[in-house]
Amino acid sequence: MSRLLPAATLALVATLVAAPAAATRSGTLFAGPTAAEPSAMYWNPAAATLLSGTQVAASTSLTWSRLHYDRDTVDPYSGHPFDRSTYNLATPTPWLAGVSDLGLERWRVGVILSAPMIKGARWTDYVNGRPSSTRYHLLEGISGSLLLGVGAAFRIARTLSVGLALDVYGVWLRQKAMMDIGARINQIACQFGQPCEINSPLVREDPRFAASSELEGVGWSAGVSGGVLFQPTEWLSLGAMVHSGNRVSVPIHFDVSIPASVRDYLAQNLPSVTIAPISGEADVDTVWPMTAAGGATVSLLAQRLRLGFFVHWANSSETTTMLAEVRAAGNALVPGRQELVRVARDELIYHLRAAYRLSPRLVLATMLEITPATRPSEYVTVSTLSLDSVFLHVGAEWQPLEWLRLTAEYGHAFVVTDDITSSRFAPNARPTTPVEEGLDRPSPTGTYGGALDRFALAITLMF
Repeated sequence: MSRLLPAATLALVATLVAAPAAATRSGTLFAGPTAAEPSAMYWNPAAATLLSGTQVAASTSLTWSRLHYDRDTVDPYSGHPFDRSTYNLATPTPWLAGVSDLGLERWRVGVILSAPMIKGARWTDYVNGRPSSTRYHLLEGISGSLLLGVGAAFRIARTLSVGLALDVYGVWLRQKAMMDIGARINQIACQFGQPCEINSPLVREDPRFAASSELEGVGWSAGVSGGVLFQPTEWLSLGAMVHSGNRVSVPIHFDVSIPASVRDYLAQNLPSVTIAPISGEADVDTVWPMTAAGGATVSLLAQRLRLGFFVHWANSSETTTMLAEVRAAGNALVPGRQELVRVARDELIYHLRAAYRLSPRLVLATMLEITPATRPSEYVTVSTLSLDSVFLHVGAEWQPLEWLRLTAEYGHAFVVTDDITSSRFAPNARPTTPVEEGLDRPSPTGTYGGALDRFALAITLMF
């Protein structure tokens, strides 16, 4: 019976970069819990009462991420320092929304179909002809979230509105990485009485013993959201919303391609250890966390200037544990339920916005978006990167026709460079000693940094 496979499966699932439904933004630069925007069913269902008639909006944004990692340890196989690993990736965030009063004075109904988070990473496998420093953590990872919200809002009084919506959540996971089978062989050798050392009998990160791994899956769940809008005066609006979130079970399929060099080594040196194909099906139980937003908008200069502040929060600490249960796999794999630890603090994004109406048809705006890192530095890895960032957005809203409004925006994120000097993911030679991540990956210490740019366009039709 193979002693290699259960740990290999754990390694596959543990490298998932999914963190469903973080506190990321849906809608335009002008959206928020107090805004008269068709995306109100996401930001605050009650704010739909600020709209009249029927409005339908469609938008897409493109975030261009440029990150880098300078590993502070040398390649144990070659003895050379690692070259800088980088990735450049453009990820879209599309949404479609609509609100209508149905000819009623106090009621509004609305819908939003949004992908509030399509996060990704695509690190290189080789840099300057040599294996990269990131290949055993992640080559490609995608965590996509989809939200379908259908709801209604009611104006209780001139100053007070409430709203309620049904949310349907979707989560898409996709991951590719290399696995250091040589490191696992060392652990097997330790079990068979050989010295329990990190680089014995094989040197870690030997490219001849690297196996490629892939997994992919989609899961669905549902929840509710609600909001309130309070306008005590013509110049002040207060709003708040909450999405309940829910657990999402994601069925995944996984495959690991074992190179011939691994089979040859086991046949010659550990003939009692057999190896079967590593592929099969598993369930990953994760959480679409509760999210909330609240803020205030002040109108000045005869309502030509609008100043707003709001906070967007996600209960990310609920995603600290992911459970994986293998349902079917190769003939040597023993199914079982495995706990995968992912540590994160709750996520907060602070928004400061100013919008000025230059003319009846043109509005200019800017927004400062501050996102503190949500992961303690000792838990940062290439696949779970979390850095402090400051995002500056500028945009314009133009209404060339009575029934047409166009919005464009650009944003640049200043990502704070971070030096990770200690990590919970240290190499481990003994199979009986717990490690934070499966298959004993390299310690992800070093320097992380980068930048992000965001481009967005939206079109709104008004009837």
